[in-house]
Amino acid sequence: MEPIVFSDVYPLYALSDIRGSSTLRADAIRTDLLTQLQLARDVVETAHAVKPLPPSTSWPTASAGTGRPSRAVSPRATRWG
Repeated sequence: MEPIVFSDVYPLYALSDIRGSSTLRADAIRTDLLTQLQLARDVVETAHAVKPLPPSTSWPTASAGTGRPSRAVSPRATRWG
């Protein structure tokens, strides 16, 4: 069988790009991630509505009138109030 040959055709090897494709791709990824996070949040909220976690004594509580944790805790722990 003879090889298939195209005369006067040269590969570009990514020398061309669609204008704005990187921005569109980033926007699509961001939108998808936000959708996935919202779905995950819905699952957690539904699970909590069905069976809430029992109170924990290890979570920080606010000191009277300050709105701040009564003991030193990591910043991450204070976000889940």
